[in-house]
Amino acid sequence: MKIRVVIADDHPSIVAGVHHELSAHPDLQIVGMARDFDELLGLLDTHT
Repeated sequence: MKIRVVIADDHPSIVAGVHHELSAHPDLQIVGMARDFDELLGLLDTHT
């Protein structure tokens, strides 16, 4: 079973860096990326 992750930050370079680092871990699954709080809530609503 993989740990599902949503990345949230308003800086694209931070999101890209975190995505790059987390994607190297086979036990993690990135299910979404959010640029703000409202987008994060939408993703969490969809993936929980």
